Amino acid sequence: MAKNSLDGESRKKPFPKRLQQAVVTWQRYTQDMRACRKRMLQHYANDWYAGGRKDARTPQPLNLIDRAVQTIAPYLVSKNPRAMISPRAGLNNPNVSSFGKTLELALAHLFDEIKLAENTLRPMVIQSLFGMGIVKTGIMHSHKVEIFGNLHDVGQPYSDIVDFDDYIGDVAARNRQEMRIEGHKYRLPLWYVRDSGLYKNFDRLKPDLRLYGDDTRPETVAKEDGVVSEFRELYPSVELMDIWIPLEDVIITIPPDDQGDKIMRQVDWDGPEGGPFDVLGYRHFPDSIIPIPPVYTWLDLNNIVNSMIVKMRDQCLREKTIGIYQLGADEDAKRIKDSGHGDLVGLANAESFKEFTIGGFNDQSFPFVGFLLSEFAKTGPNMDITGGKQSMAKTLGQEQMLQSNAAREIDDMVHQMYETTKSVMRKLAWFLWTDPLIVLPLIKRVMGVDLQVEYSDATKEGDFFDYTFDIEPYSMMRMNPDMKYQKLSQFVTGFILPTAQIAAQQGTVLNVPELAKEFARHLNISTMDDWYMSVMPPMMQGAGMNPYQMQQGQPKVGMTDQRMPENQGSNMNNMIQQQNRVQGKTTAEL
Repeated sequence: MAKNSLDGESRKKPFPKRLQQAVVTWQRYTQDMRACRKRMLQHYANDWYAGGRKDARTPQPLNLIDRAVQTIAPYLVSKNPRAMISPRAGLNNPNVSSFGKTLELALAHLFDEIKLAENTLRPMVIQSLFGMGIVKTGIMHSHKVEIFGNLHDVGQPYSDIVDFDDYIGDVAARNRQEMRIEGHKYRLPLWYVRDSGLYKNFDRLKPDLRLYGDDTRPETVAKEDGVVSEFRELYPSVELMDIWIPLEDVIITIPPDDQGDKIMRQVDWDGPEGGPFDVLGYRHFPDSIIPIPPVYTWLDLNNIVNSMIVKMRDQCLREKTIGIYQLGADEDAKRIKDSGHGDLVGLANAESFKEFTIGGFNDQSFPFVGFLLSEFAKTGPNMDITGGKQSMAKTLGQEQMLQSNAAREIDDMVHQMYETTKSVMRKLAWFLWTDPLIVLPLIKRVMGVDLQVEYSDATKEGDFFDYTFDIEPYSMMRMNPDMKYQKLSQFVTGFILPTAQIAAQQGTVLNVPELAKEFARHLNISTMDDWYMSVMPPMMQGAGMNPYQMQQGQPKVGMTDQRMPENQGSNMNNMIQQQNRVQGKTTAEL
């Protein structure tokens, strides 16, 4: 069998050199995609930044891309997720179930500490709409250092955004499971690389005064090159590349091409299976690890709509009305010019003067623009329906059908977002679990009582793999107080009150004062305690409400079945009597 000459040549090269060539190939493969993303970002920025103003081709008086991004992003993430941690199936250990709630509190504390939604999840969503939402999760083992613009403390888990321009993938992979390498480029101060003791073989590194690398990065839109030239000279930096090798489960740090061919650092990946990277995308193409971003499908419509709007605007600005008169009728023209509104003017020859309007946009343009806007509204999750901006149907049933279809599309995006976030959360939980030094005092609410607990290595129960991780549905969507009030009201009237009698028979009653406080909080009523007061005796206030006790005895003769339709109207009165009995009162006493 003949030996492959390419394989022979490749095997003669050092492994870091082969990694560098793989990076160069990936950069060449994604060059056009990154350039297209820059155009999308320019339209999104709408000439706000100096760099975008220089390169943008069409003004955006009607920025459809911004409208779509601001419609979709709040549906995907607005606040930190709430973790749902439970024992894995088949595990019968009550201590694991109890500690799972403590782990949920510890994760919530970590999410707040690192501002997960603000610093990671929301930027990941924005990045995913324009390309790929890429997140790297890890833990800082030593030295406080700034990476990706974030300052990380020693021993703190982190989840940072990796820009598409910095991301490194395997150009030969058809899906993420086939990837043989995955990594990213980043920049560090030269002094840190030399003095930290973490790196070696850095002698051939070339200091770079640039603030950013390729001209397709988002910074090239937001920051004009000449504006930041002086700033760059203050911080000479070098570019490094971290490459995760799944087969070896190690992370290798190498220099850029032509700046050395030796490994600068090698560490084992000490996280869970799957590596440090997570990628969010929505429209996946067969046999490709790079999804098609939603904004790309909107770009052409945005371009043509704004081109038409600009053309119609210019036509309207050129519109003018002028008067013309026959030569020799100068006196008549002067009388008309000097006259005011409503004046009577006598002319020697009235037929010599006429008025003409020239310019104005073509009447055919407006319906065409309306057609384009309606087509844009139909792309992706229907923008008008999802954003609540317009009704698209004549009847309620048709509108509900359209809303259902739009919800199906946005729900698919929400599902992708939740799956990626769940993977990030599980990795953060792993680093939290494997940290032997962490001690977190927490408050856990059990049966209405606040208990002080501790999350630490000594209090852990079971093994990390004894737990399953999920995210509470809709926990990342922020609801305004009015919406919370409506949902709470629907829950109380639709479920709590209809089941109040059954609950009372099982020893559970509705705590009306606390429910009233919850309603008042959502309605921003702060004076409720001044006029809505409990009259329960002090000894009962301290002990709480007594459970309902079933009355003994035989049913009275002639008693009707309350389940019959003709007696359903008295259910509310029965429920009030049940509540009064529980509180030790009779109807007469009220």
